[in-house]
Amino acid sequence: MKTYEIIEKIDRNKKTMDDIYKAINKAIKEIRELKTCGAVRAYYKSLPRELQEIPLMLMEVRRKRKEIRWVRFYRWWFSR
Repeated sequence: MKTYEIIEKIDRNKKTMDDIYKAINKAIKEIRELKTCGAVRAYYKSLPRELQEIPLMLMEVRRKRKEIRWVRFYRWWFSR
């Protein structure tokens, strides 16, 4: 999504950039505390569309899911 589109949505919803920034930080903190890929996916889909389309949010979701997969792999590998 282009920056001007995000700004238009923010103006239309009467939200300031500070409000969006706080929402992003809160969502990222909550994603970091989740324990399963399903929980991460469900939480991501529950976010408003404006937050889902922010590249920082997408990167954090992908990072967390990759981390969970590696933890599963290492748990399986060392339990043999």
